[in-house]
Amino acid sequence: MRALFLLLALLPSFALAQNQQLRIANPDRLWQDTGININETVFEVHPKGTYAEVEMFISFSSSNPSYFSQSELLEMFSFFELSEEVTVSDLWLWFGDQILVAHIIDRWTANRVYEGIVNRQQDPAILFKNSPTSYELRVYPFTRNQVRKLKISFLIPTEKYRSVTSIPLPTQLHRLAQNILEDAEVRYFIEDQNPDLSVSGQEDLTFDAAVDSLGRMYWSADLEAAALNSSLSLNVSDPNSGDTFLANYTDSTGQYYSLSFIPEDILDINISKTVAIVFDFAASNSNATKDEILNLIQANLKANFSEKDRFNFIYSNVSDQVLSPNWINGSDAAIDSLFEEIRGRNILSVSNLDDLLVSGIDFIKEKGSGSILLISSSDTYHDFQDANAFSESIIDYAGNDLPKISVIDIQKQNAPFTYRNGRNYRGNEYLYGIFTRDSGGELFDYKDSPDVEIRLESGIQYLGNYITNYTIYPTFAGGFTYGNFQNSSSEKIPVSAPFIQTGMYFGDLPLSIQFTGTTEDTVFNEEIMILESSETDSSLKRFWISRKINRMEQSSPNNDDIAQIIDYSMENRLMSQYTSFLSIEPGDTTLISEEQNGDGPVTTDVENENPDSFEIEELKAYPNPFNPNVNIEVNLSEPWDASNSRIVIYNLLGQKIAVLNTSQFNGMHTFTVNWDVSQSTLQMATGVYLVSVETPMTNKKIKITYLK
Repeated sequence: MRALFLLLALLPSFALAQNQQLRIANPDRLWQDTGININETVFEVHPKGTYAEVEMFISFSSSNPSYFSQSELLEMFSFFELSEEVTVSDLWLWFGDQILVAHIIDRWTANRVYEGIVNRQQDPAILFKNSPTSYELRVYPFTRNQVRKLKISFLIPTEKYRSVTSIPLPTQLHRLAQNILEDAEVRYFIEDQNPDLSVSGQEDLTFDAAVDSLGRMYWSADLEAAALNSSLSLNVSDPNSGDTFLANYTDSTGQYYSLSFIPEDILDINISKTVAIVFDFAASNSNATKDEILNLIQANLKANFSEKDRFNFIYSNVSDQVLSPNWINGSDAAIDSLFEEIRGRNILSVSNLDDLLVSGIDFIKEKGSGSILLISSSDTYHDFQDANAFSESIIDYAGNDLPKISVIDIQKQNAPFTYRNGRNYRGNEYLYGIFTRDSGGELFDYKDSPDVEIRLESGIQYLGNYITNYTIYPTFAGGFTYGNFQNSSSEKIPVSAPFIQTGMYFGDLPLSIQFTGTTEDTVFNEEIMILESSETDSSLKRFWISRKINRMEQSSPNNDDIAQIIDYSMENRLMSQYTSFLSIEPGDTTLISEEQNGDGPVTTDVENENPDSFEIEELKAYPNPFNPNVNIEVNLSEPWDASNSRIVIYNLLGQKIAVLNTSQFNGMHTFTVNWDVSQSTLQMATGVYLVSVETPMTNKKIKITYLK
């Protein structure tokens, strides 16, 4: 049963993972499982401009040790989700006092190794990527009272909101745990003195300076265990940061850059937002408290509003309340003052959607313009007939003055599903669809993210105007940019949200950005010049390659593309859907590389000052990937000595798969040998193999990929 289960999980289609879970079981009886506790957690955050490297040190234990016998060896397994913009970049497993740094190899070989080790009751950990957003983690063995420790590393895009940079913390596994037993620690690595740091939704955190064992300075704070059940971001404030950010990195493979800016901050056009926020809170449908939701709204307003923007707040008390008779400016001070006043009022914890929408429409009619942002956890109108009748009454009431209505659905629990016209609607989704469609607004709900925090962030970020029909063309002096990846593939971008582009380039500073587009009735064509850039490290190249891997994976890759993805992934330690991270005990299994013989230790080409010394000048294989045969082309500086030389095929475990017959090429400088798998008795598995040309003087290897 277990072997069949894992085989199905590894089919080439890479179907979506199961429902998210974090469990532990005897691998012979996976259906008899129980929950997992998370013990220790440390987040180490290394800022890199438009992205961050986040290392998560985390330990696990069974939540119900008595469920298993003392002698049983158990396997922890998890299916979890990450944003498709996030890339897993490393895996470590602790084995006593030793750290087992994971190998990254093709997923077929990784699975064979892992299964073999589990059968021999050794210590492996394996991490798969099953879709652009779905991951699978397995760790073996646990005893019933044992605590196991891992490190998982991530490359995570940051969000820059004017003077604040927000770095999401990967708490997905914590939200799947049975219990979180200890407070977590977050460490921010930077040499600056007294950086202005905070964590979303966490008040009164104190960050203290410290130095790690490598002499690196960081700032540390403790996070309450309960906070790890929600989305968290580390926020870094820098009031002196500019409107644009540019970083670059250069090595032998080329020049890489990363660019970030907020459109409304750099364009010479008058753009502002005027929004009535309608807050409809049904406490029974939310796993967050009213104050927690208000804190999130306040933080996102401050990140996205400025003094030129205007807003108001409408809520339910004993009667419906419009907080202010006039629009309120969107400065940080005004937002803080308003929310301090709101918290002193008795906002109802039941839905009153009917009257609140009427109050919002009345206020906007009185003021002459503006839009509505409905933030609601209600499901009062999940019935289609009720939703149709209610929406019709509201639209009729507004008449020709129906304002644009955008909706952030913050319902997290107890949502009823209703089936209509071939699909299920969750909660008030059908009703919200009518309002947003008829008024030209946007809906942010569970389809955008399972996390209410992310829905709020996206919904408030997308308020106001959009830029459409746009072109953003950055050019370095004397050159050009290419291979560009943007943080949005949408046909429109919000004027108040960060725009991020990463790519490669030729040329030098300055960077000229030609930005054209339309917003409402305004057409613009502007040039922005950036004179300075921050030099960064090779992580920028890895971030760009991670974006390239993601794009290739989502474009129906052919066999050649898959081989290239595997190469990119293995060469840069970046997880893909075709590779896996595998941690194994020292000496348990040998994984060889292109520089290593399957039969022995690492060897290198012999250096000789004699220009006539024997060299393997070229080694090629085509087609690659292959099935069933591959041509191996060899070019030599001296004639081939078939009696003392050989061509061997190895798998990545160092096992010899085949020795090719080359006697007919004796004495030749150039020859091509064909290896036909179908003509042998080999039971070849899909995966990466090594072709090794071995002579008394030197050897050379290349990777080939066999795909069934």
